[in-house]
Amino acid sequence: MISLAEAKDHILAQAKTFGTENISIEDALGRVLAQDIVADRDYPPFFRAAMDGYAFRFEDFDTKTTPFEVIKEIFAGENCTLELAKGQCFKIMTGAAVPTTATAIVRVEDSKTIANNRVELFSENIKYYQNISKKGEDALINDILIPQNSTIHQAQWATLAVVGCSQVEVYKLPKVAIISTGNEIKTVYQSVSEVQIRDSNSFTIRASLDKFKIKPTQICHVSDNEFELESSIKKCIDNDIILLSGGVSAGDADYVPAILHTLGVKKIFHKVAIKPGKPLWFGVSETNAIVFAFPGNPLSVQVACKIFLELFLHYCFEKKEKKPQKMTFSGTRIKTNSLDEFLPAKINQLGQIEILKFNGSGDISATLLADGIILHPISITQLASGDSVDFFLW
Repeated sequence: MISLAEAKDHILAQAKTFGTENISIEDALGRVLAQDIVADRDYPPFFRAAMDGYAFRFEDFDTKTTPFEVIKEIFAGENCTLELAKGQCFKIMTGAAVPTTATAIVRVEDSKTIANNRVELFSENIKYYQNISKKGEDALINDILIPQNSTIHQAQWATLAVVGCSQVEVYKLPKVAIISTGNEIKTVYQSVSEVQIRDSNSFTIRASLDKFKIKPTQICHVSDNEFELESSIKKCIDNDIILLSGGVSAGDADYVPAILHTLGVKKIFHKVAIKPGKPLWFGVSETNAIVFAFPGNPLSVQVACKIFLELFLHYCFEKKEKKPQKMTFSGTRIKTNSLDEFLPAKINQLGQIEILKFNGSGDISATLLADGIILHPISITQLASGDSVDFFLW
């Protein structure tokens, strides 16, 4: 049995990319960039009006509010080449290009229209380029706007459009197979007897994969039969990642470790000093498929997916470890074992973390009201209010 830190190190050591591909911007949300995104020109690409108002020559402004003559209205998207003479101004709209001779803008709210197409302007502490966004102040041509290995979220997606990236190079998604095991397990579409339960683990695993836009290529359930298990795993061996649940503990029907060995999958570790999820198995096949074999209890799978699988996938794509949040603990908890423990928890109204009551790793409702899980580390005997804890948001 190895420690939590050792397990993470072993898993991250196997992190890798799965190639790259060019995709349409339409399909890019949630994917990870395999290229830097650079500015295709200066941004703003012109001197831009930051608000509706009147544009004039800075040197013409007089605090005694000498009226200006409005010689033209300028709208966004319009290219005006007129030059201002002394005492003249433009009425200009937000986002419009500011002609070169205009060097300040007073907003509409600080103006008063008078007769003969003239306007009085009011402003205190006027300065050069007031209410004007200067060309290139946001970014210069060829500046890196979004670095490689960044996930394309809402802001990044919009930026791709701004710089004209209709096609973008991203990391390919891995081919993933999910295998649930157990004689007592039935699919959600099947009826169950008094001593059977429905498979929830494949849905937990799929939820973690979906955060990375990964859709499994194969999903199957196999009973605790050595021949059927070996046959099913063999059919999945050409995937990049194989995720199993159940059959990895110490029971007479826990065949998965032995079958993986028979199929040439190299064990990197089996059993981690954590609760729940202690029987976790991790290895690599002869075809370089990454294999996670999770314990079968629902909470164990939820913890293993959050702490290990998502850690691995995040590192594969973004080349860095995603750290938990540091939060303030509320309550008291005394450790009764020598394991790192993960516990369902919620964020209370004060923004602190409270542990939720649950009935062990088989409790199907253990995380229904949880915002995530906290770590009660092996090194700390007692948690008390005010302590800082690692919090993993679902």
